[in-house]
Amino acid sequence: MHYSILIGGLLLGTFLLSAKSLEGTWIPPSAIFMVALYFHGIHAPLLYDDLGAINAGNLESVLNYALLAQFAFLLGYSIVGYMALVRAKRALAAPSSEPLLDDQGVVIAGAVAVVLVLYGQAYAYLTGALDLGKGAFAYEASGSIFYRFATFGLLVPSLLLALVMSIPFHARTSLKFRQRFSFILSICALFLLTSLLSFERSQMVKFLLFASIYYHYRVKPISVAGVIYLGILVFVIQAFSSLRVLGTGILGISSGDMFDELTSDKDYFTGILVAIPGQEVLAEVMDIVPYSEPFKYGATYFDSFVGLFLPRALGLSDYENIKTPAYWFKEVFAWGTTGHGFDFSLLAEAYLNFGSYGIFVIPLIIGGIIFKLSTNIRKSNSLLLVAFSITTLISITFALRSDSNTLFKSVVYLFLPIYLVYKIQPRPVPTSMANR
Repeated sequence: MHYSILIGGLLLGTFLLSAKSLEGTWIPPSAIFMVALYFHGIHAPLLYDDLGAINAGNLESVLNYALLAQFAFLLGYSIVGYMALVRAKRALAAPSSEPLLDDQGVVIAGAVAVVLVLYGQAYAYLTGALDLGKGAFAYEASGSIFYRFATFGLLVPSLLLALVMSIPFHARTSLKFRQRFSFILSICALFLLTSLLSFERSQMVKFLLFASIYYHYRVKPISVAGVIYLGILVFVIQAFSSLRVLGTGILGISSGDMFDELTSDKDYFTGILVAIPGQEVLAEVMDIVPYSEPFKYGATYFDSFVGLFLPRALGLSDYENIKTPAYWFKEVFAWGTTGHGFDFSLLAEAYLNFGSYGIFVIPLIIGGIIFKLSTNIRKSNSLLLVAFSITTLISITFALRSDSNTLFKSVVYLFLPIYLVYKIQPRPVPTSMANR
């Protein structure tokens, strides 16, 4: 067994002990990022029999950097956590001080979500996108600005999450809870089914993760059976997303081909782990920087912030002047590649900007931020702050396989519609009344 698996495991165990002391629970929301960071670090030694499958020259350095990032995250998390303990006593999660959606708001938001889901699926069908394996929520499926905005992981998931948040905190036995829960569940099931048939994975996983975190920490703890059901659903999503390799959409796949692909000799568990990027990107960046390309010294973070105001989904990105980390990597590592983008890595971007120091400083800062997010999720009396914290936590976690550009946009574009839904509703219902 490789040393990075053992040392990373010790750091993960130390984090859980710290979480119990600082947040009062063994499994706080912050554990999601730490677990993902651990698998990020042990990706290569866990999945490859031949570690030469990735850049052998940088392998030891990359594995050591992964451990350094775990240690820095733990340190930042612990420092901010202990400072918080000094300032205030622990408190249980309180009902939101902000209003829930009223019945009319729930129906309107649900109806709009259903219309957009069906519109996206119909548009993809009429344009032949489904025949090409580009589903209703795929960015490449259409050139329509409205279509991109409505379906490219922006508006629909946000509307559904706003509905999930409208479930009263402490009214699980009330008729209102059962009615709302059934209504919201049926709409979410339609979105998941549509995404599944479109071979979509990323948006479904983000949606399920947000809904699960919110429900578990603010409505009702998810039972062991619920965790098993969610695990089965994730495996189903992974299996269906593998149908992309057939090179056609769901409408062009015969039942026989689908059965053969789904029952082929595949390790879907490994596939899920591979979805958490390993050391390949960082190894390649270390080959390039600073020998062929200089350090960026924070420029990629600034460009990513500017990119917030130039969303690609609306056709406004200025790649000539604003090069995101993933775009930079594509140009340097595989110049001239067309038809798809490149994944990147939070740690690779930290190295790209500040070298070895970045591998320590960026996770250190993230550790403190995630402690605050985790505390907000469990204890805040602001419904919108809870939503913002969950969105940010998920976006930072997914940044392990993307860059700051995607991170910033994920937070803003996913949270902004939720914020608008709750602020524009015409007749807000105080939480105390909704829970009666």
